[in-house]
Amino acid sequence: MKVYVFSAALVAVVILFAYYIGVHDGNNKCNMQHADNIVVQQTELIKLQGDVNAETVNTAVGDIRRILREKYTIAE
Repeated sequence: MKVYVFSAALVAVVILFAYYIGVHDGNNKCNMQHADNIVVQQTELIKLQGDVNAETVNTAVGDIRRILREKYTIAE
């Protein structure tokens, strides 16, 4: 009788341990996918900022200054 109780308890412990490991592994996989999604979003944001900054840098600042000086200087 003791053998049956001990073996049933052992089987229950093994099943609970397997369940715990499965839940823990699933949470880890979910966290890894979430981190990968964040990396992809940050990469896209950095590319977008680079494109916007490239347009700003490539604008002829001297030309803008000349136009503003001609339009908005005090007339003599």
